[in-house]
Amino acid sequence: MPHLNLLVYVTEHELERFGFEFSDIKLEFGRIDGKIVVIDETSGDNMRVKKDGKGVDQKG
Repeated sequence: MPHLNLLVYVTEHELERFGFEFSDIKLEFGRIDGKIVVIDETSGDNMRVKKDGKGVDQKG
């Protein structure tokens, strides 16, 4: 899934630009016309990041 690798790479790169460390991301998949696709949004609600070694809570 080369597109998934690109999604993770871009997300990690953009977070690093603002001083955040990418920990992990949860993605949901589905099928459209027989192809497996990402059906989840890419947002702070489905990933964990750190800043200065501490977890960031985007809701606080």
